[in-house]
Amino acid sequence: MDHEHNHGHHNHEMHSTAAPATSTGAHGHGHMDMGHAMAFHFGTKEVILFKFWDVDSTIGILIACMIIVALCFLLESIRWFRVFRRHHRQSAEVADSAVKRLNGFLLADGVLHAVQLTIGYFLMLVFMTFNVWLCVATVLGEVLANLTFRVLFPQLEASAASAATIETCCG
Repeated sequence: MDHEHNHGHHNHEMHSTAAPATSTGAHGHGHMDMGHAMAFHFGTKEVILFKFWDVDSTIGILIACMIIVALCFLLESIRWFRVFRRHHRQSAEVADSAVKRLNGFLLADGVLHAVQLTIGYFLMLVFMTFNVWLCVATVLGEVLANLTFRVLFPQLEASAASAATIETCCG
């Protein structure tokens, strides 16, 4: 079986009236290569999340790693703050759980949850760059942030653990 006609001729669809100019070849090898690595790699040249966050030096990747660790601490701060708010609200509430009304507390918690999810998914996308330095910064940042809050707020640890099982992977 001869497959040579499928290799090396990526632009042959451009001459067809049925195929758009951005079509890809028979094996998905188009002329619009985004250059995204699909294997773990070391390096200092990386576009992180947005085109304007383009690092191309050792100092740049170190600063990016510090920002990522700070994002991990922000994510854990929001997560633990939400647990703290729920813990104190439950202890102060009268057992009126039969009717849940949409109130300021729930609206604020919804906004905090949206921010928490957004940061969590940003960190997931950073990890998906497959840059080893950024992956290490993400994991190390999450571990350090979690341990920090567990040490600072041991009374909330059980509540935080039960909340984490309820929430999604990145929230």
